[in-house]
Amino acid sequence: MKEKTPSYVKIDPPVEFRKAILEGLKSEIHMLQRFEKIQELRHQREQRIQDLVMLEKAISTVMDKVKAKLPAVSTPKLNGDARQTVPAIAALVKKPQPGSANKTKVSKKAAQQAKKANIPAPLSLNELEKQLRNIEGKLGKLQ
Repeated sequence: MKEKTPSYVKIDPPVEFRKAILEGLKSEIHMLQRFEKIQELRHQREQRIQDLVMLEKAISTVMDKVKAKLPAVSTPKLNGDARQTVPAIAALVKKPQPGSANKTKVSKKAAQQAKKANIPAPLSLNELEKQLRNIEGKLGKLQ
């Protein structure tokens, strides 16, 4: 049998070689630490997604219970104009006649329909203007 003789290689500056190895190991450790942080963030994200899914299911069941207890009501379809969505209110208010002084008149039949539909009776123009001034005054105080 042949015996193997060890072969030696001379490293000129051994301190610099050791330093390079240690710096490489240091960068490897930093990379592994970043990887661990990424893994933790992924785990947290998955946990939050699971929590949100459970919350969504709980909300869905509660909404189903609420919908079951509420009476069935037909809702008007939106045609793009918000004023068209509430034709019942527009029918309640009669157009002012030229001789009247900015007062809106409500027919008895329209008022009865409003009560049946749970629509509040329309306010007179003066009352609406008074409420508008109150709201503008409050907004002015806020600014």
